[in-house]
Amino acid sequence: MATPFSVAIEPDWEGLLMCVRRSGRPKRVHHIELFLDPEVQDALCARYQLDADLDKEDAAFPMHRQIALQSFLGYDCIRCGAENVALTFTYHPAEDTAADMKRRGGRMYMDENHGPITNWADFEKYPWPKIEDITTQALEWYEENLPENMCIVAGGGFGHFAEHLSWLMGYATFCEALYENRELVKAIYEKIFERDTYVARLMTQFSCVKALWGSDD
Repeated sequence: MATPFSVAIEPDWEGLLMCVRRSGRPKRVHHIELFLDPEVQDALCARYQLDADLDKEDAAFPMHRQIALQSFLGYDCIRCGAENVALTFTYHPAEDTAADMKRRGGRMYMDENHGPITNWADFEKYPWPKIEDITTQALEWYEENLPENMCIVAGGGFGHFAEHLSWLMGYATFCEALYENRELVKAIYEKIFERDTYVARLMTQFSCVKALWGSDD
């Protein structure tokens, strides 16, 4: 497909990692992004017909689409993780005020005061992800089908130690608990650490995974 950009770029995951590690002089600027909003992905695919030739009924359609989209934009990698690792939080909906590409149903914002775990009773009844339910279907597909010049940077619901800890309690409750209930804070942290350690070991078994992205603000 002809590129609308002034410079045509071929993915080069080895160059990306060399740049990140500062182990050599990069031949070009390498771009990497935490994620692209679904609305932006849809708009790009529609404008440049990136998924026009893909079978939307194919179970592998989302992965084929990511390869087409990421390579078209000049990225060297695709961000992908394990399935069934997500935690549940307390959100509040708000109207999306964006002029273009508004999200249907609005945007969701974290409750800063009270999360789903504010005491030991909440901790005991919280639906923690079960290790036996965690799967790697997307990674297994990429292992067999990802172009050789691209890699997987594994992430998604993983490695957010400070974020997940504060979101599970609510930031205000978390700050209070650091003084008043440190044992509860420690117990939540240990649950997060146990899950994330398992997921990290699981994802790095795949040869297409060349880096882990533990995003934590």
